[in-house]
Amino acid sequence: MTPSSRYFHRVRLAAGLMGLLLAYQHHAQAAPPAGPVPAEEGWRMMRRGFADRFTDVTLTNHHGQKVQFFADLVKDRAVVLNFFYTNCEKTCPDSNIKIARMRRELQPAFGRSLRFISISADPERDTPAVLARYARMAVAEADHPDMPDWQLLTGSAEDILSIRRQLGVVEPNAIQDRDPSQHSSMFIVGNDGTGRWGFVNASLDVELLNMRIKRLAGWTQGVRYGDIQHDYAALMPGVQEGPETEDLPLTPAAASLPVKGQVTGEFLAPERSGQPVRFADLKGKISVFSHLYTVCPHGSKAVLQAMRSLNKEFGSRKDFQLVSFARASTRETPAFFKSYAESLSVKDSAPWWFTSLDQPVLETFVTHELGLKAPRLIPAAERLNPLDQYENDLRLVLVDQKGQVRGHYAVFHPDPEASQTAARSLREDVRSLLHIRPTTPASFTPPLSVNP
Repeated sequence: MTPSSRYFHRVRLAAGLMGLLLAYQHHAQAAPPAGPVPAEEGWRMMRRGFADRFTDVTLTNHHGQKVQFFADLVKDRAVVLNFFYTNCEKTCPDSNIKIARMRRELQPAFGRSLRFISISADPERDTPAVLARYARMAVAEADHPDMPDWQLLTGSAEDILSIRRQLGVVEPNAIQDRDPSQHSSMFIVGNDGTGRWGFVNASLDVELLNMRIKRLAGWTQGVRYGDIQHDYAALMPGVQEGPETEDLPLTPAAASLPVKGQVTGEFLAPERSGQPVRFADLKGKISVFSHLYTVCPHGSKAVLQAMRSLNKEFGSRKDFQLVSFARASTRETPAFFKSYAESLSVKDSAPWWFTSLDQPVLETFVTHELGLKAPRLIPAAERLNPLDQYENDLRLVLVDQKGQVRGHYAVFHPDPEASQTAARSLREDVRSLLHIRPTTPASFTPPLSVNP
């Protein structure tokens, strides 16, 4: 793009933003009628009085507390509301990741005046006990005194249907409406104090979601239009463009990583090749250990993605090994693991053991030797599926050539930035122990963080 074309591009964009600002300010008290959310716009404002139809129905939150939908959750609040169910593997995990980030990024503008409300679309399955575990894994509890609240709720099917009708998110087809997987993928955003309400497409990027939420739920003009004014000022003709950014080298790991423990125990287990493997076979190698939870609905996906990234970069080395442990069962056989590895595109020659240990042996090794938390037996009422029996510590463990534990890495975390930071730190530490010079991050794909 030539300097002159960049200039006219800035002029057109600035004019468009100014027009948008004036239109929003002039029509702040008006809103188009309800209707489908256009994909190209990503949102739709509702007529004033939209929330007047809200009535109180009793719901139960993930703490087991009875609450009234309007009086306790919505009244005098800015809210972002969505529907989900705990066994969802499609849109719900992505929405949870976005909620975790939106809470953090919207906290300075809203604080505790903003509340996120997630209502189960499968209330018969999603009991308060199931929601409690789901909330723990999604880190729904605030870690900051001014962090926006996040309530996960269930109730009777009749009451939740009543709420969906009030919000206008009932499917015309009765069969589809009874299917939890067909639940709305919209965020219903509003402010009971200002009377501004709208629907926002949950598939938008977080930056756009934050902008839409500020427009609809912001308490002041500054919150609602501040970013438009900022963008307009930044794009005024004549403003100098900043230099293009470049990938910077990764920060080298510390010359001497801390020693967090020493593996002195042993294990003997069948591997996917059918051959027995043991810890003694790892002497002189850098190894990374992980839990392998083949029926995990969410968390192990992030773990496997991180392990695959390590295998992609270091898999050709003879001094590197990946080890994935599963709890032994009639399902987790060497033949099953061989097929499982093939489904992940992991070659037979890859330095990656897929193996299983009896639960007592597994628990002893991962807690006493690797320094992970003991697996927690999940009460039947909290299980997300029938095979969901244990809640494991999903951190990856780095062990050096001498059997010393050098680090624990939470590559599975509801905050994508925390996941990527952990994965990056692990990669740097592996390179340090293998005496590889640091490189740019272009060759590394960070793992996807998926909510449990």
